[in-house]
Amino acid sequence: MHPQRLNRLLYVAMRVAAPAFALLATACASIGDGHILSVAELEQLHPNANLLGIGDKIRIGLYEDAAFNGDYEVGSDGAVSLPLIGTVAASGLTLDQLRSAIETALAQGFYQQPRIAIQLTSVPQIFVLGEVNRAGAFPYAPDMTLGKAAALAGGYTYRARMDVFAIRRAHGKTEVLVKSDQAMQLAPGDTVRMLERRF
Repeated sequence: MHPQRLNRLLYVAMRVAAPAFALLATACASIGDGHILSVAELEQLHPNANLLGIGDKIRIGLYEDAAFNGDYEVGSDGAVSLPLIGTVAASGLTLDQLRSAIETALAQGFYQQPRIAIQLTSVPQIFVLGEVNRAGAFPYAPDMTLGKAAALAGGYTYRARMDVFAIRRAHGKTEVLVKSDQAMQLAPGDTVRMLERRF
């Protein structure tokens, strides 16, 4: 092949491949050793709290009025619709915070000292993705750890990285990288992505 034509083909090939190499470099950097949080740093940014979210089902009882009692669901707008007081924001709150908000609303002209009992009736889930054998959603348990989550998902693949993983909390907008062992406690609604190790 003529040298000039060969140089031209190489130039075109490099132009085509450049974006792919750039994307690969970015992906590698994202699971590299930069911007990796410790467990303590993760808890500061995204506390491991049992927060309510869209779709959660709760049972609410009012000691002063049995007609108020019932099962409710956090709607797509992040609120629950209740008798007398209408909608109350619930997503992102703990059960105690929601109870306090309902009692405060009921005290505005309805009851002098309302007392609310509230409990979660739906089973929260965690989501395990990446380098596991059966990625998917699994029921959350109070003692759920990273290792137990991986076991529910059929265990790690041989490519899995065991010291760093990606996690997005239920009310977080982005995932972060965290360095931890298998004993790290997970929270309801966590999405955990097991990373592929670099050989």
